[in-house]
Amino acid sequence: MESYNLPEREWISLIETIARDDEIAKKGDINDGYQKSDPPPANAAGGFARAIEGNTIRLAKPPVGLLFSGGIDSTLLALLLKKNAIPFTCFSISMERGKDKASSAAIASALGLKHIQSIITIGELEESIKEVIKILGEPDVLKVSVGCVEYFGMKKAKQHGCRTAFSGLGSEELFAGYKRHEEALERGYSAVKEECETGLKAMWQRDIQRIMALAEAVGIVAALPFLTQEVITAALRIPPEQKITREQDKLPVREYAQKLGLRKALAQKKKAAAQYGSWIIRGMDKLAKKNGYATKRELVASYSIGALK
Repeated sequence: MESYNLPEREWISLIETIARDDEIAKKGDINDGYQKSDPPPANAAGGFARAIEGNTIRLAKPPVGLLFSGGIDSTLLALLLKKNAIPFTCFSISMERGKDKASSAAIASALGLKHIQSIITIGELEESIKEVIKILGEPDVLKVSVGCVEYFGMKKAKQHGCRTAFSGLGSEELFAGYKRHEEALERGYSAVKEECETGLKAMWQRDIQRIMALAEAVGIVAALPFLTQEVITAALRIPPEQKITREQDKLPVREYAQKLGLRKALAQKKKAAAQYGSWIIRGMDKLAKKNGYATKRELVASYSIGALK
């Protein structure tokens, strides 16, 4: 069983065990650990590179689709699939005014990827919100907005005959990619490490449960290589100072993508979260106004009345 298919309690226990073993290793008790006074291990990032490549290959059950926003996480997965000659198709989802429309197309073109871009109308968004609420069983604005992007992407992949849909989910928590990691950095790198581990444990309730439910509803296998046990272990072995600075986040992911041939300017470019880059969140604002609601929360709550009966 993949680690991200574990029940919530077992998932949390796994993260706690990996984090605890990492601390033991750093005290020099197991593996090739190092003393806290020693410099960080030179092979830490290399361990992540080997783990993410190996698990990407292992999870690639053809035909393969990739949920592709043009961000560094999905781009790294595309580079790894391409490097290993695994045929795949990128699926990008955006509303007409979404920034992801241009960014995903530009990177797909630069890398020579097979790319299918889908532009979502306001009517399609409205219907998908209702469908996602029904699948997830709760009217949570964040889960529904992100879920709509995933749902559209996986449906397109399924329609094009894909058996597996890859996602870069998990990289943000492993490599300090959220705003709260930047805020934690102000308190020091130990706070960043703690924030990463706390966020990983919360992912089951916030993210994993959502994408797995949507994948099951669509009839496709969600492949999450960043959330395999080997990758999590390797990523948590990387010291937080090698993950984030005041200028940039997710450093190991960006550096590895560059080694695989991505231009530095593209590797270092920051991108908004999927629900913002796709303009889905703004589309929800428009729907709220159209239906006479002051907020997205009220809109989603109104849709849930029928969807959850």
